[in-house]
Amino acid sequence: MKIAVIGTGIAGVSVAKRLAALPHYQVELFDKGRGTGGRMSVRHTGAHSFDHGAQFFTARTAAFRDFLRDYQSSGVVEEWQPKIATLSPKAELQDRVWREPHFVALPNMNGLCKAIGEELNVLLNTQVHFVEKHDGYWWLKTAEQDFGPYDWVVSTAPPEQTRQMFPDNIGQDMDATGFAPCFSLLLGCSGSLPSWDAAIVKDSPVSWLAFTDRKPGRHSQPSLVAHADGAWSQLHYDTDREEVKHLLVDAVASVAEITHAAAGLHRWRYARVTEPFGQDFWINEASQLAACGDWCLGNRVEDAFTSATRLAQRFEER
Repeated sequence: MKIAVIGTGIAGVSVAKRLAALPHYQVELFDKGRGTGGRMSVRHTGAHSFDHGAQFFTARTAAFRDFLRDYQSSGVVEEWQPKIATLSPKAELQDRVWREPHFVALPNMNGLCKAIGEELNVLLNTQVHFVEKHDGYWWLKTAEQDFGPYDWVVSTAPPEQTRQMFPDNIGQDMDATGFAPCFSLLLGCSGSLPSWDAAIVKDSPVSWLAFTDRKPGRHSQPSLVAHADGAWSQLHYDTDREEVKHLLVDAVASVAEITHAAAGLHRWRYARVTEPFGQDFWINEASQLAACGDWCLGNRVEDAFTSATRLAQRFEER
């Protein structure tokens, strides 16, 4: 059985690792990016490194806690215990306490995906435009070449992108899934900085601030990530990027005194799931196509892992 898995975020590498362990299964992963991680990716700019997607993850199920145990033992995952605050331009700073463990991957957030996919067959910088069936087998079409044949194709991309790759009449029920976008402002900082490590922001275009360099195992100059509010990001989705960057820099300045030497911006189109699919995964046995990801169950890293694991279990039961 030969399977192509599209996407190397936590869902992609998790489902691929589980399937690759099955007898007589051959799995190949494809990702359009330069590295694994998906929305757990990292951006390096000179001496600064930014976890500009997922900031942390929790482990609320026994299955995910058990899965993480080996990675914690090997130093790939550590609990993050930041000094966290609540900020607002209309109110004074307040301390905040997390009531459950929060984890990060090392040396950056994509470290967990790299570790999971370490022994898998991964093709990066390979964007799949669509899949096409010939003589009962699937072929992946890219700008440079075709890949195949495959018995099954599993997509871990967001539903809209998955539907663009799959044949027109397949997967229409995924369309009910909803997402909110997010702009990530990346500031290379200098000078005197706040004592808090991360902050939730109210009454502002910005909803979250965190110093990536203060997370465990980081080797970076002071690097601040500011995530914009989802509704604000949707409103400004097509606004000129330089204008968005200036607006977010001003929003950060309204709640914290931070001097920055460089500023970058990233736009996440599918940042947060607002309307989950409502099932563990999507599958079409007749066509031999499947999809999984956080969007099936929620918007957390653990949801992506759970969806991928349950899809893999479906194959194990075949």
